[in-house]
Amino acid sequence: MLSLKPRFLGRKVFGGGIEIFIPKTVFDF
Repeated sequence: MLSLKPRFLGRKVFGGGIEIFIPKTVFDF
């Protein structure tokens, strides 16, 4: 199933239990 839906919210998890949300375009294939 091929679906092109851009997500403008990227999630980056750093060591130490700190979650920082970085806006970027992610395409789901």
